[in-house]
Formats: sequence, structure tokens, C-alpha cells
Amino acid sequence: MIPIFRRIETARLVLRPYKRTDLPHVPALIGDWEVARWLSRAPYPYTDADARHWLGLSRRIRWWRRGLPYVIVRRDDGAVMGGIGVSFDDNEIGYWLGQPYWGQGYATEAVRAIAGYAFANFGLDHLWAGVMQGNERSCNVLQKAGFEWKGMRRYRLRHGEGDVLYYRLEPGVWS
Repeated sequence: MIPIFRRIETARLVLRPYKRTDLPHVPALIGDWEVARWLSRAPYPYTDADARHWLGLSRRIRWWRRGLPYVIVRRDDGAVMGGIGVSFDDNEIGYWLGQPYWGQGYATEAVRAIAGYAFANFGLDHLWAGVMQGNERSCNVLQKAGFEWKGMRRYRLRHGEGDVLYYRLEPGVWS
């Protein structure tokens, strides 16, 4: 059985499982079009019902040992900032941050933390991420964490299929 630990901590962040008290914060952050437009499958507009559905799904993912769904929380004040996760089905990493937290290095810190954790504890041979074309911020996050651009990849999007920028990280490269 894969050990799924409760928390991953960094200097400024805590990555932990979602809980009910997070529900009021998630729709407000991910429901912002400037956030949602870069997410491949998150519903828009994002409602309280969507947040409740995600809470239940994230619990099942953990229970079934299918991945690492985490909420990103600022360590010093407990503010819910976004979400991050790794799917064990295909080694995909995904993440998002609410707009008030952009440009402060939080996403890079979270990606580095979960990548290191996933490689050290689950024997993954790589991680990959798909980035919507035009999302330079996310490209920068991945590159700072050691991911390399490998080309384009077909991907299931909110309204069908499309091409995304394909980034990959090997275990010996992550920073």
C-alpha cells in the first residue's frame, strides 16, 4: 500500500488534504476567470457545488491511492491559496493559485515540494504537465522547477480536445 502522508511543508507553504473549511475559499479563487481560463477542465463559473464535488473526489482519490490532491495553504496565516496534485494514473502534475498569490514564487515552491515528495516516496519515473498555450506564468513555474518543454501534446480540455504545451521532469533533475 502506498503511504499517503497528511502534509508537505516548505518554508512558506503547507500542502495538505482538502477539508470542509476550505470550501468557502475555493470557489472565490478558482471562480475568477483570470484563474479558470488557464485550467483545462475546471468548470466555469465555479460554484459551491463544484467545490463540494471536488472535496469528495479528492477524498476518494486519496482513499483509492490514485494520487496526491492537496490544497495550498500559506504557512504563516493559514490562507487557502490554491491547489496542486499528482495523478498516479499517468504521473501528471497540475496546480493553480488564486490571483492574489501570483508572482510571489508560491507556485514554484509548491511544484518543487510535491515533485520532490512524489519522486522520493512513490518511485515515479517522471512527472509531466500540460500548459494551455499563452500561459507564460505557468511555463515559467515549471521551468524554474526543472521541467523541460518537450513539444505539444493532445489533451482533454473543458470543451473538447486541444493541444497543450508538454513539460516533463525526470527524478534526477527536479530542483
